[in-house]
Amino acid sequence: MDRPVAHRPLHPRWVWCVLMAGLWLGCQAREAEMAPVSVTRQEELAKDTFSVTDRLNREVPFDSVPKRIVSLSPAMTEILFSLDAEDQLVAVTRYCNYPEEALDKDQIGGGTLESISQEKLLSLKPDLVLAKWDTHEQLITHLEEWRIPVLALGAESFEGMLDEIELIGRVTGHLDRAKQQVRRLRDRMSALEKQAQQLTPTPPIKVFYQVWDDPLMSAGPDSFIGQLITKAGAQNILDRTDIRYPQVNPETVLAENPDVILAPVSHSEPLDKNSILNRPGWEKVKAIQNERVELLDGDRISRCGPRLVEAFEELLIALYGPLPEQERETDRQSERTP
Repeated sequence: MDRPVAHRPLHPRWVWCVLMAGLWLGCQAREAEMAPVSVTRQEELAKDTFSVTDRLNREVPFDSVPKRIVSLSPAMTEILFSLDAEDQLVAVTRYCNYPEEALDKDQIGGGTLESISQEKLLSLKPDLVLAKWDTHEQLITHLEEWRIPVLALGAESFEGMLDEIELIGRVTGHLDRAKQQVRRLRDRMSALEKQAQQLTPTPPIKVFYQVWDDPLMSAGPDSFIGQLITKAGAQNILDRTDIRYPQVNPETVLAENPDVILAPVSHSEPLDKNSILNRPGWEKVKAIQNERVELLDGDRISRCGPRLVEAFEELLIALYGPLPEQERETDRQSERTP
């Protein structure tokens, strides 16, 4: 086994740049290859034996419930906590910051392959690793060689995220909880979509979503962020690209002249709203002239996990203003119903 190489600590902004660059390149090269996840019962074997198919179309067998799980994705960590499976979780990345209890878990590095301590991962003796299908392929190969069960996940749609909740619930022994969670999230999303239909003006609001500022990047229609914009009844000015997270020429933004600019309030560092409002050359953009630059919670909008519905509600409020309180209270009551 190759020993991991020690690296000088990087500034968080550079780490995020590496993450986004990997995401951009991976999405261009592998967009058509993400397979749906599924669970298959093996009736001829023991009662509790089953297999699951991950995003790389790998069939992974299980004959017992994993007790020592390592999560390499903040979204997957949030799913585990939402299913009350946190006692089975032994380690996470430094970006797994929600819920707050996730910060108490052992950390094995950042989200990039290079930052993950393979020695520490092995020392934890995991019986399951949850990895990103488009980020950790090399590590997945090593884990297979070391005979450590690994699932390559990472949804890029709301329904795909619900599938992963149910899959992780099955694998961890929390299937009933997972099914309840899926029903609740689907009901909440449906209620919010109905509100969006009532609020959508004609013509729809034109939106530019800024994923990153240098280089300037956005979210295409096939990304889960782009899909939320569509669900909200808005027009994504990047709706003709087939790249999930494309690099954008500023001239494109000027030509499309969006009504609203959306951006995460922070990733590794807080985003200053004025840095967009005062961007040189953008003075004639409608969103700048009308000061319609809206900042969204960076973790919620950037993770395809259980809080995606909350991100969608925040997006609707950013576009249309406060939602009818009665409808929002109905959603909260639905959330409290088991």
